[in-house]
Amino acid sequence: MGLDIKTIRLCKTDQGELASADYRILEDDEVTQFKNAGLSDRIFTRMETYYDLEGHLTKVVVPGSKMDDWEWRRIFWPEEFDDTCYIFIYLPTNQRYEIRSANVWTFDEQVSVVYYDEEVGYQRKGMNSQFYKDYDAGKLNYFVLDKATLEMYRDTYVDDCLKEHFQENIINPFVEGETVAIFSW
Repeated sequence: MGLDIKTIRLCKTDQGELASADYRILEDDEVTQFKNAGLSDRIFTRMETYYDLEGHLTKVVVPGSKMDDWEWRRIFWPEEFDDTCYIFIYLPTNQRYEIRSANVWTFDEQVSVVYYDEEVGYQRKGMNSQFYKDYDAGKLNYFVLDKATLEMYRDTYVDDCLKEHFQENIINPFVEGETVAIFSW
């Protein structure tokens, strides 16, 4: 697994359940970042279902226990966490519990999202060690919403041998207000 850098085109309308659109759930600071960049019209809400593993373990499996009491040894699931997954968890007494995800409590929550339907630029890796240090320190964001910041990334963080590639594949297809760049791994 490594760093993927993408320039993606944001959807202008709520894509809802359309299979063709991907989405990203926004953290509160990312919502603020989008609003400050004038992209409020690209933020939508949707209901997401989450597994309440903590509630299930501490209220059903062993009532009165706390999450700190549990020791995670193995979790098995396919690429997507769904009802076919199994969780193997232990208490310090070595008492083993096998929990099928279909039995775990769930809850729904309304979240803010952005939808995107097209990747217009891509680069795999190519950032220097200072990028990773600054990213881990919270100095850089998952999203980049303006061209000036991407140009600063190119000049500061991109390996010299890939600066031209970054310009052509990430910066050139970037259109403020329509696309964003994401840095993920």
